[in-house]
Amino acid sequence: MFRNSSDVLHLSFHAGGDKSRPGWCLINSWEPFVTHTAAVGSNGEKSSEWVAPRRLKEPAMGAVKNQCVTLSNNKVLCPSSDEHPWYDTSHFGTTDQSFEHWSVSNNITFTDPYWGTICNSMIQPLIFKPKGWDQGKVFALFRTSCGYTAQAWSDDYGKTWPKKAALTPSPPLKNPGSGAVSYTHLTLPTICSV
Repeated sequence: MFRNSSDVLHLSFHAGGDKSRPGWCLINSWEPFVTHTAAVGSNGEKSSEWVAPRRLKEPAMGAVKNQCVTLSNNKVLCPSSDEHPWYDTSHFGTTDQSFEHWSVSNNITFTDPYWGTICNSMIQPLIFKPKGWDQGKVFALFRTSCGYTAQAWSDDYGKTWPKKAALTPSPPLKNPGSGAVSYTHLTLPTICSV
C-alpha cells in the first residue's frame, strides 16, 4: 500500500496465473493491478471506499512485496522483480502520484563474489531514501539466493542502476533467502527479516 501526497491510498496487487502453464505461480505470469480510495467522499470526509481495480499498462509491474517511496522530485519509486522458472531479476518502476504513467529501470543482477557465479535469484528490493541525502540518490537492498543481501545505488531518482549489484559492506549482511521488510520512516533505516 502507498499513501500519496493527496492522501489517497493506493494498493498494488497481482492476480491471475494459468495453472496449465509451467511456472504459473510466478509473479511474471500474473497481471498487475492497482486500485485506490477516493480522496474525498460525497459528504466532504475522507473516503474508505475502493474504486474498481485497473490493470497496469506494460511495462509497469506495480510494487512487488515492498513499499513504494516518494522522492524529492515528487515521483514515486516502486520496487519490482521478475520471477522466472530458472532465474529472477530486480528493477524499479517510477510513476506519478496517481499511478497512471510509468517508466521502468534496467534489470539488475547479482554475482556471488566468493564463487564468481551469478545468483539465480535477486528479488524484492527494499528502497531507502533517508532525509539529508543528495537529491536523486537512492539506495536499495536485495534478497538473493546466494545467502547474502546485495546493494545498489542510483544517482538519478532510480531511473538507472548498475547492471550488477554489489555485496553489502564487510562483514556482508547474511540472508538465508528469507523476505525482508524496511522501515524508512525511522531516523535510521531498519531492516527486519521475516
